[in-house]
Order: sequence, then C-alpha cells, then structure tokens
Amino acid sequence: MLQAVRTGARVALDRAVGITSQREIERVVREGKVQGSELKLRMTLIAENAPLDHVVEETIDLR
Repeated sequence: MLQAVRTGARVALDRAVGITSQREIERVVREGKVQGSELKLRMTLIAENAPLDHVVEETIDLR
C-alpha cells in the first residue's frame, strides 16, 4: 500500500512539473521572447528536507 501511495505521489508530481513546464516553454516561444534559434533550459530539483539537488540541462532547437 505504501508503495502505491508513493507511486501516486510521484506521478502527480511528474504531471504537475511536466504540464506547467511545457506551458511555460510554449508561452515564451509563442510570445517571441527567445533570443536566437535555440532555447537553453535548466531545471533544478531541490528537496528542502533531504540531500537532493539534481540539475537537468537541455537545449531545444526551434528551427
């Protein structure tokens, strides 16, 4: 049961982060706020009560 709760919480977090991130990326592209033909992204995941500090960097080619 505890594993199912954990899995559910992770899925909810993944959805919230993924959906809001996608919306913000689409917004800045749509509004023409990206300089150049690439969007360079960095997402940092930090836990306030655990030793977690994870960075993901990605570049999206907009051409």
